[in-house]
Amino acid sequence: LYIGRNFMTSLPNLTAIAPTARKLIARYNRIVTIRQIDLFGISSITQLDLTGNPILALPDFLSGLPNVAQLTLERVSFDCCKRMAGWKKSDAPSLRVDPKPCKDPVAYKTKDWTAISEFDLQVTPCSGKFSTLLVGI
Repeated sequence: LYIGRNFMTSLPNLTAIAPTARKLIARYNRIVTIRQIDLFGISSITQLDLTGNPILALPDFLSGLPNVAQLTLERVSFDCCKRMAGWKKSDAPSLRVDPKPCKDPVAYKTKDWTAISEFDLQVTPCSGKFSTLLVGI
């Protein structure tokens, strides 16, 4: 399902197509927040592309979308902290991001995502300085 470039500020209710939807492409909208409840009913999604959205808050995609195999967050900056550690596990779904996606902490702003380890993230507290946090709302 392609719903990109529609000026949406949130994900629409997709429960009607949930049983058949496998790929959701919501690129270049105006989505600021995605709540855990927004993922309800679309657990069959295996690919989610949120490229280019000004996202400030993200849900826990690993628990909200158990079948997701690829999450694309290119042109989206986020806090690189313990909440992101799950994406570095060897069995984690594929996460496509810009080479340097971190907006906090300062030490990671210039570091490539591939150079940041799961351990680095696990020991890095989430500051809350920026509001792009993986939240379970």
